[in-house]
Amino acid sequence: MKPIPFLGLCVLCACQQQALYEHYPFTCVQVQHCWERVSPPRGMRMVLFSHQSLPGSIIQNIHPLMDSLLLIPGAYRILSYSNDSEFLRVRNESSWENAQVYIPTSTRILCDWMCDEPFLPYCFYWYATDRMNIENHTSVLQIQAMNMVQTVCIKARVEGISEISVCKAYLGGMIGARYLHNGLPAGVSGTQQFTFELHPDGIEVRLPTLGAFPGETHPLILDFIFTNGAVKRFYFELNLPEPIRDTILLPDIQLPTQTIGGGSSDGFQGFIDDWGWTTVPIDFD
Repeated sequence: MKPIPFLGLCVLCACQQQALYEHYPFTCVQVQHCWERVSPPRGMRMVLFSHQSLPGSIIQNIHPLMDSLLLIPGAYRILSYSNDSEFLRVRNESSWENAQVYIPTSTRILCDWMCDEPFLPYCFYWYATDRMNIENHTSVLQIQAMNMVQTVCIKARVEGISEISVCKAYLGGMIGARYLHNGLPAGVSGTQQFTFELHPDGIEVRLPTLGAFPGETHPLILDFIFTNGAVKRFYFELNLPEPIRDTILLPDIQLPTQTIGGGSSDGFQGFIDDWGWTTVPIDFD
């Protein structure tokens, strides 16, 4: 009869599961994330690496406030991070030494937004511990996650802004990835591309970033695209501290009054008579 092999398979699986629970006594672990003075993310992801001879790692999505896990008692390395970021990704999460958070494109990140506090979609909360002991009774893990993303405001006064349709910018030499187990840069440099918000007297942007490499010069390129399609480019050199300060005030910018349109809607095929570079070194005390 056909049902007999299926029944035998079910009995065998049940016996194997019972043997697993007898060999590895599981315990319930309550995971609590503490969110003081910040809004919790929409979701968290936890990765656990056993110090014992247990194979692989444990990866599970958990509730940002409180959740429960079934674990084998022992010592673990733990990574916990928010998985709702709109511009950051995680790779190599199954490796404690190589797990990284990174900017999802190889050379740039698009940051065409302006929003009020809090910058929740552009935060990345994370927590790491090299050793956490799980007892053979109900344990409670209280986790205080930190935000890895730095938010900087860049602004400048611009004369002639009324003739501009858009201002695109490129900030080079920024940190492109960080290790999750210690938060240090992963040695990857990237360029962040973003768009400034236009004001009657200038430009401003709130830019989320993984930070800047200290002691290096970071090029900032501004492309002002006129309503007739012409483009005027300015070049700045920034010496950014780590961590980055809240506000960077660029020198005043004066745009030309006479331009030649390029006949392109995005302006990148246009040209201007006094095309060139304006290099202004900016040092922070």
